[in-house]
Amino acid sequence: MNSNGDLHDIVLYDGLVTSLAVPFWIRPGFAIPLVQSRFDSNVTYVQRVDSRRRIVGFDLFRVQSRTLPLREPLNTSVGGPELFALIDPRGDPYVGSQNALAPIVRKWVKWIESPLIRMSFARFCENEPLATRSAVEALDAKSSELKSKDLAILWFVDAIVLAELLEALGHDDSESDYLNEETYKKAWAEVRLEKGRLSIELPASLLNRETNRKYNSKLAKAFAFARAVLGRDLDLKTRQELRSPPTGFARTDRTEVIVAEIRHYSRQEQRLAVLIRRVLEHPLMGNYLLEAYSDHTSFMQQSLSMLRHALRGQSTAHELEQKVAATLTELISRAYPRQRGRLLLALAQELNAFRLPAMVIRDKTLKSRSKEVEPVKRQILKLLDDLTTLE
Repeated sequence: MNSNGDLHDIVLYDGLVTSLAVPFWIRPGFAIPLVQSRFDSNVTYVQRVDSRRRIVGFDLFRVQSRTLPLREPLNTSVGGPELFALIDPRGDPYVGSQNALAPIVRKWVKWIESPLIRMSFARFCENEPLATRSAVEALDAKSSELKSKDLAILWFVDAIVLAELLEALGHDDSESDYLNEETYKKAWAEVRLEKGRLSIELPASLLNRETNRKYNSKLAKAFAFARAVLGRDLDLKTRQELRSPPTGFARTDRTEVIVAEIRHYSRQEQRLAVLIRRVLEHPLMGNYLLEAYSDHTSFMQQSLSMLRHALRGQSTAHELEQKVAATLTELISRAYPRQRGRLLLALAQELNAFRLPAMVIRDKTLKSRSKEVEPVKRQILKLLDDLTTLE
């Protein structure tokens, strides 16, 4: 390890995987391998990989998360294979290459109850028939939930297929890095289902990598999986790059899917929490979504008015978090006393991955003396317990 004394300038070439970050405590579930320069170090790193799935460096891990120690540390270094981490159904942690972990997953993958989690692990261990059946099961369940097969198809493409396609478009069998996070944020993909034809519109900057050659193997695999699950082909189309936020409101297929999802919830507190989470997850379409959604309850109507006013205009993801955090204080205060506990719990469930809003929710919960909050206070704080280590 080379260092000039400044933590941000440390260059790590090798280290030990000593623990896993567990963002969501689901068993089984995937996790993040955490690397240290030595066993007693209090600084952790995450691997950075290239398109060949080889480690090309290590970045400081700055996210607060639950961690789970490994029984035996694992050596890793630049040039080595990408490492994966998972928690098995019994809660035991594992870390290793995909080839090393696949046999472990095959022992229990077919017994996973959740079809989406079963699908993810089946694809990881390359059991494509099981992955396809599991995906179809999830699609059928979503069709019943949304009362629409078309909306369920759009949900599946948006939630499952799109991320894989974006990664595949950045995978050109060269030594270049994957598309960075900023590229993903700017992708502004549009999923459309018109007259039975399913398509995704993407900026030309993403499709340029693919136009000079036939589909690469990773992209072909993504298309094949989508075709097997959906029973139809998926087209990629070029759309004009967005240089500035579009003016006016245009209802799109993607917003329709999200609006249908939100309306599925019977409690207004849950609808509000899911709406805010979706706005934070999709900064570029946040204003569209707030305009597209309407609600019959007076509290939701007031909340929508506040959010539309506070979040108007274009914002970066961090700026959006700041605006939401500032608005949450007033939203929570305006809630009826009897609903405040339900609202705080719903917000904690949906927004615990967003640091600034989560801090507001935690602060409001700790300071509340409401008898309606007291029965759920422990549950709320448990959802937000990662924040106790933040300054």
